[in-house]
Amino acid sequence: MFIPARDFASVQDVVPSLRSASRGARNLIVDGLDELGSGVDRELVASMDRAAGSASLLVTSRWAESDLPPNWRLIVMEPWGNETIQRAVMMRLQELDAAVDVDALYSLLERLGARRPVQVVGAAEAFIRGGLAAAERWLSGGEPGEPELMLVEGAAGRVAVARAVRMPESLLLTPTSERLRAAPLVTLGRASRDWSGEIAELEDLINDAAVKEQDLQRFFERNPNFLTGIEYDRVVPHPVLARDGDGPLIPDFMLDVTGAHADVLDLKLPTAPLVTGAKDRRHFGRAVRDALAQVREYGAYFDIPANRESVQQRYGLLAYRPQLTVVIGRTPALDDPLQLRRLWDDRPPGSKVITYDDLLQNVKRLEQARRR
Repeated sequence: MFIPARDFASVQDVVPSLRSASRGARNLIVDGLDELGSGVDRELVASMDRAAGSASLLVTSRWAESDLPPNWRLIVMEPWGNETIQRAVMMRLQELDAAVDVDALYSLLERLGARRPVQVVGAAEAFIRGGLAAAERWLSGGEPGEPELMLVEGAAGRVAVARAVRMPESLLLTPTSERLRAAPLVTLGRASRDWSGEIAELEDLINDAAVKEQDLQRFFERNPNFLTGIEYDRVVPHPVLARDGDGPLIPDFMLDVTGAHADVLDLKLPTAPLVTGAKDRRHFGRAVRDALAQVREYGAYFDIPANRESVQQRYGLLAYRPQLTVVIGRTPALDDPLQLRRLWDDRPPGSKVITYDDLLQNVKRLEQARRR
């Protein structure tokens, strides 16, 4: 549960909210207590600890070490100043509420002396993906001379951690002809990123019989490079295709090639049967047929010029007769491999079926190429 302290009139007003939020909550995050001014003392600290009950209590603040109330621990102490950094840290800490053991994360940050906002964000992301061991690997990965960490803000205000190389100090000429000495940071592109942890996470997901479509959607939203590969530049999750008189169509993703075209991709479960029928009468399973019918509706939407214009204005996506891709099921083991090829030929024009095994192999090939 995330509690923005700045929403309260005084620091004492936070306690009743904490008490109410603690019912059933595992972690409680209070942000910005210092913004309420004075009034933080031993009595208040004890009241907040009692109000949190059995939940872990995490407080983020700009306090200096000497200002910290007794028996409280410091997780982010430097003044942020940069609004992008502040939003990024808060965004990730909100995710911790459901996903992370805050006490364990704090202990790791304290042990490794990691207190900069970018370190907190990166460790939180790694913790969410792979637990304490992944967070420690992430924090311990930088050696002297290795790429350092920075926050970058991308499309639609999304913030992520990137590794960057600091260039030698040099003289820069600004647009106003002012000369400045600076040591620029150059962020490393996606081709330089190690995807091995994410590949293992995807394998675990598709091998989990209880996996839900939402789990897969969240994974690909966090790791859009698994969908872009080398063909696309941008992934737009859940674009709303508005219709007059009917409810909107909402595909899982649209994939964009900058300045060219956009395609549609929908996710279904890896447990869905791909092929059914007797040996000599193989055909797509019902889940595949339903998924192809669904993406066919998405494709028809873009036949109407007004619809194309609406999507282009809203998302910057230019789509006409888009490639319609369904990611579904696992690659079946058939007696005759050509049977599957014949089934592929029966797909509606402009549509494509990819199994999760195919998708995983594509990403593994990209990762192998990156390592060469």
